[in-house]
Amino acid sequence: MLQIGFTLVEVTSLSYFIPLFMELDKRHTKFYIFCDGELSKPTALTKNSNIRYLDQWKNNVIWYQDFEDLLEKIDMFKLNYIFSAEAAPFQRRSINKSWKLVIIPTLTDYIELFPNYADIGDIFLSPGPIADNYLNYPPTIDVVRFGNPKYDVIESLKEKNSNKKVVVVFAPNKNIILKSFYILILIRIWALFSGFKIKLKTRDKHNSWILRILFKDINIDQNYYPSTSLELIQQSSFVILFDSTTFKECLLLNRPMVNFNVKNYRKTRKALDDFFKETQDQKSIFDLDGFFISPFYLFNVLKRVSTIDRSNLFQDLIPSWITYKKNSSELILDYINFKEKLLVKKPQGTSTGVCSPLP
Repeated sequence: MLQIGFTLVEVTSLSYFIPLFMELDKRHTKFYIFCDGELSKPTALTKNSNIRYLDQWKNNVIWYQDFEDLLEKIDMFKLNYIFSAEAAPFQRRSINKSWKLVIIPTLTDYIELFPNYADIGDIFLSPGPIADNYLNYPPTIDVVRFGNPKYDVIESLKEKNSNKKVVVVFAPNKNIILKSFYILILIRIWALFSGFKIKLKTRDKHNSWILRILFKDINIDQNYYPSTSLELIQQSSFVILFDSTTFKECLLLNRPMVNFNVKNYRKTRKALDDFFKETQDQKSIFDLDGFFISPFYLFNVLKRVSTIDRSNLFQDLIPSWITYKKNSSELILDYINFKEKLLVKKPQGTSTGVCSPLP
């Protein structure tokens, strides 16, 4: 019998987990959500503002106090598959386990984090070429390409109306807001004279006084499925980024983008750097210097981007970077169920013979 659990260290992982919860509910399959009871970060589940997102599944929640307590509870419930975002909290740990660890990459930090869990993971849910072209997969891990559960909601979002006079700005992180102040002022001036409304997206920890002075409509994560970011992008005409991997969501929702190169880690975040270098020929993607740019040149770029026809804008580009499936959660659970049936049926001492499915 299939017994599934999820390790939920931070609330942000719910973007990936909630669609799986919903699919398991549809299948009347019992699952457990193991929540870290000791974490004190703003994204911790111990905060009332965060645990409320699990109200629908409060009977599935199991609290754990430390790593040993988590392992004991997993064994107690006799689980055979554990889903985890970036293998948290199993990274850099040597453990003997009777269950399979299914890893969902967060699509932001996985290139740096993957070596921390490559040896303990059993199934890696690859987001597609954006990971496959940069990671060295060990032979011990099954790599499956069924898209990302976070994007199961994309098609329904596309059916909603967007506003031709809204630009969404994904604010720079707090440590580079001062460096980006010049660009933010230019964006504010352009919007003021072009009749565009700015919706700013930031995270609570990056919501500085500078942003509050410059922008009225500031959006901090309020939902995780669909995520606040996806909802805002859908409402927009185009999107402004500051070296953000949110370019993936812009691709899937056909939104032109203007990116400002402001972060030192572009050299280490190779996938991010390669994307903006390799899409320079696209007339709907601009990668601009975030510190030294002519106001007139920037205003011209913003004007051009705001008038682009978004119909099927990136359909040819998406497969080069992302494996997109409309029903990712369903495909993933079908695969897990299939593997489990093979394990139950196989004679002792033989392998399953299961190969990771490729597109």
